[in-house]
Amino acid sequence: MIVRYSFLTTWALSILLFGSSCAEAAEQPIGPTTSTPVDNTLPPAEPGKRNLLLIVIDDLRPELGVYGGQAISPTLDRLADEGVRFDSAYAPISICNPARAAIFTGKHPDTTLVYDNDVTFRETLPDVVTLPQYFRQNGFRTEYYGKIFHEKRRDVPSWDAGAMGELTVWNLPENKALAAVKGQRGPAYEKADVPDDAYPEGRVTREGLRALRRLAGGAKPFFLGLGYIKPHLPFNAPSRYWDLYDRAAIKLSEQPVPAEGQPRVAGYNSGELKSYYGIPESIDDLTESQSRTLVHGYLACVSYVDAQVNRVLRELDELGLAESTAVVVWGDHGYKLGDQASWAKQSNFEIDTRVPLIFRVPWIPTRGVVKQNVGLLDLYPTLTEVFGLALPAGLHGDSFLTALEDPASDDGRATLSQIRRGDVMGYSVRLGRFRYTRWQLGDVTVAEELYDHSRGAAARVNQVREPERREDLRRLAEQLDAKIAEGRPADAADVHWLEKLIIRGRLFFNNPYDDAA
Repeated sequence: MIVRYSFLTTWALSILLFGSSCAEAAEQPIGPTTSTPVDNTLPPAEPGKRNLLLIVIDDLRPELGVYGGQAISPTLDRLADEGVRFDSAYAPISICNPARAAIFTGKHPDTTLVYDNDVTFRETLPDVVTLPQYFRQNGFRTEYYGKIFHEKRRDVPSWDAGAMGELTVWNLPENKALAAVKGQRGPAYEKADVPDDAYPEGRVTREGLRALRRLAGGAKPFFLGLGYIKPHLPFNAPSRYWDLYDRAAIKLSEQPVPAEGQPRVAGYNSGELKSYYGIPESIDDLTESQSRTLVHGYLACVSYVDAQVNRVLRELDELGLAESTAVVVWGDHGYKLGDQASWAKQSNFEIDTRVPLIFRVPWIPTRGVVKQNVGLLDLYPTLTEVFGLALPAGLHGDSFLTALEDPASDDGRATLSQIRRGDVMGYSVRLGRFRYTRWQLGDVTVAEELYDHSRGAAARVNQVREPERREDLRRLAEQLDAKIAEGRPADAADVHWLEKLIIRGRLFFNNPYDDAA
């Protein structure tokens, strides 16, 4: 405890007094004409090796066709049909960096202390062993291209090679000019008649294909991560993916207003979307046409990424790797498209936390749909068991290998999500048909929510005060308390004090309702 506390104290004071510094030079970006240097001298492959292809898609809610969504996504739909689809998978927190920090370390945000995009998990947990790092320690070659971890710099203990590349690219001259204005992000979408590789997703795919061709002949099994930034804002995609959709037929949110009885702290002010050129200061002033264009752009981006995954899976087949490579696809958290009177993420609602999750594991030939709750925090222990590795100590998630082998099984697990509003932390537990959320200032409850999702993902009526829900509320509160306790380290009292110091230092610079990437 003393070592961790001392480290955090030193780090916090340096943040408050001097600002953070970077200890490692940036990786070579994935550019239009340059590629990451590769090792072409790998020894011959070992017979019978098993590989992992992990595909992470930013801001992807269950909008795929196979989930009943509007997106045209034939590749991911087919992949789900060939493997196991999880219908009730949840992110630990609905912001990119904190979600990935928790998922790849296998630890709750209250242990990583990563609640926003300003802090990295290596600052708070310098000795933690990440998921790819654990595979690397067990003989795998680990590489990534695109956005896997949130940091642009390669985490050296985790990866043998890799680069994030660009996050946003504009192709239309007028949009390049708008984005070049200081303090301005450019428009919230772009439709350009360009090839796939003109945007980052196509370039990530290109690097992924090169990596697969190289890794196919290596002696070691591989862990290859491909991270697609879209459908993150801005909704930029080649025009042919926009043209897949009939604009007039696109459905807007079924719950475009706050839930009845929704506490103010539960909402998000759509700061991320409002930071883009052309978006009004008040989301209430978005026109129906603007909303339709934004949803259209989101769907176009999903189809664009689906086409990239198709290129990768075709290459797996052509290289003869399909029968020896597990393919796992997931979104890092959900996303609001006008839902609950808001856009983007950063809330505890079902629409922010629920994600698509697909497994295709050739040596687990089961196909089907898993209805039971699972959390993305469960990926770390699950993947170690899928590959026959010893289960590391200290993970907060629980393996769902049993569900992979028998999709009809259900262990009744609850999943925890959370989000911070300044000094107030919102904890949300999903169990059965209900989502229960408690907003806490320290140990004081400032607001509660209880939503019945038996009729879908929309949060319509806060039922926390209804007498007939008292027993449900008691049961859910017990589950929530147990999950919160699981995620707090033994030195929680000291960390809580330090956490508040860090928060107050950051509040001077950042409003907690500001946008997050």
